[in-house]
Amino acid sequence: MKQFKFILVSLALFCFLGASAQEDQSNVGSYFSKFSPAKKWSVGLQVSPTVLSGDATERAIGLSGGAHIKYSVSQSFGLKMSGNIGVLKGSRAEPSGSDNNNSSDSYKFTNNFQDLDVVAVYTLGNISFLRPLRKIQLFTFFGLGAIWN
Repeated sequence: MKQFKFILVSLALFCFLGASAQEDQSNVGSYFSKFSPAKKWSVGLQVSPTVLSGDATERAIGLSGGAHIKYSVSQSFGLKMSGNIGVLKGSRAEPSGSDNNNSSDSYKFTNNFQDLDVVAVYTLGNISFLRPLRKIQLFTFFGLGAIWN
């Protein structure tokens, strides 16, 4: 039994030494040749509709727009900063048949806002080197933000 273990360990060491002695042949046909370095910087613009979720019974669609910049540390991890400016609109009409003693008020509003956030972005699909990169990725982000209105 000891002789079998010695032969098995010797064979494993011999295979390891042979594998580590291989040279790269100019990356032709290499498995890792399909992985390219991450694009370090990216910028973007966004435009979206806004709708208030509150006590206004008549909601109006506003508009928001902004920009973001992202620095990728690796294929899986990046830091992103974004800012938006926008408008929220809405109103509440006085109920029909109400008298002046009723506490329900009618109002109409337009609320301008700005927001700024800094987040860490982690792309979950890029953590494995055993698969090629996918065109659609799942990501998660954590960070801090502030809004002024």
